[in-house]
Amino acid sequence: MKKYLFIFITVLILTSQASSVFSSEKELSEEQLLAIYHQRLKDLNLPQMYEGLKEEDFDADLKVVYKIDENRYNKRVAIIGKSINSKYRMELDPTTGQILHFYSKILNEKINKDNILYKKGEQPNRDKQEIIKEAEEYAKIMNNGSIPEGYFFDNAHFAITFSLNSKLDYDGYWSIMWRKKIDGYKTWADAISVCINERYGIIRYSFPTPFKYISPKKINISSKEEAIKLARKLGAELINNKSFRYYNRFRGYKIGKFVSADMVITTRSCIDGKITFCPQPVGRLLWAVSFRAEEIEPREGDASFPVGFHIDVETGELVGFR
Repeated sequence: MKKYLFIFITVLILTSQASSVFSSEKELSEEQLLAIYHQRLKDLNLPQMYEGLKEEDFDADLKVVYKIDENRYNKRVAIIGKSINSKYRMELDPTTGQILHFYSKILNEKINKDNILYKKGEQPNRDKQEIIKEAEEYAKIMNNGSIPEGYFFDNAHFAITFSLNSKLDYDGYWSIMWRKKIDGYKTWADAISVCINERYGIIRYSFPTPFKYISPKKINISSKEEAIKLARKLGAELINNKSFRYYNRFRGYKIGKFVSADMVITTRSCIDGKITFCPQPVGRLLWAVSFRAEEIEPREGDASFPVGFHIDVETGELVGFR
């Protein structure tokens, strides 16, 4: 009897300890989350309406909803502005209030209505240093006044975006990134990102979800030349596989001109030849190899677009696509 009583008391103690740990992760109230949402919009000084759009086309009834986000390793996320007609969408960590993602849907509508598309090769209108300074201010606002410790400015580049499901080009955007380093390698899966439209300002912001880095036992694919050769071979097999998610976009295309190859730390996005979300928050050391996808039978004008593949430095597997 004493034995069972001891076990029972032990279980109660452990349960109490577990409850205590759980309580320390208590979620913020909906009122607190909405207060963060409104304060950030105020700090960003974003317009409530753009010329050519109508107020009645947007939903002002803000609600806090929750989802398990597979993009963030099945982490529970609070969403404000999930409605398709909301002006702004913000995703937050419900326990800390950290802003994980922000998207200006009203600005996207304005850009679509303007329908001003950049031509291939067209250069940006704004100065790069000016854009970096603006992006830094946005990132600080999203993070209570400062760039989080450990992140360094990595790059800012202007790109004419494209769709893997369409041959239409979109408006030009600036993408500005802050990253971390582990063992001297850049972490791609752990980056703060700000996306700026040249004419109107911030359209998107993203904060990473931490992951565990597992270093390779041995770097078997050590040379850039070998990584390029593997990426070209395995990448060609992927885009010509009819079960590949973006197979139709690559019909009539081949892996063309080599662009770059770098060792980086990031998570897997391709498992057994299928594009998928990384099921575990685990980062690996990979070769990120970039090419231009080029038409097999070239037509008039440049119809090429960027494509990249990730090769595991230890196994030589294709473990990522972008």
